[in-house]
Amino acid sequence: MNYFKIDLMRLLTSRQVIAVVILLLAIAIIDPITVSLHFSKDIDSAKTIGQNPFQFWMLMNSVSWEITYTI
Repeated sequence: MNYFKIDLMRLLTSRQVIAVVILLLAIAIIDPITVSLHFSKDIDSAKTIGQNPFQFWMLMNSVSWEITYTI
């Protein structure tokens, strides 16, 4: 258990881990603000989210899309 505490302290004091946590925290704060600003322009668009099954299908299946370049 002592090694676990040491590894955890090293992880929490790592500059890279702190930088990633700060970046994710900034995204978690900025993203809802930008979404609310976007929907404040057109209030009715927020009511239609999730009603189009094609948009959901594209979101779920876009992972398998790939860009292939032929030379």
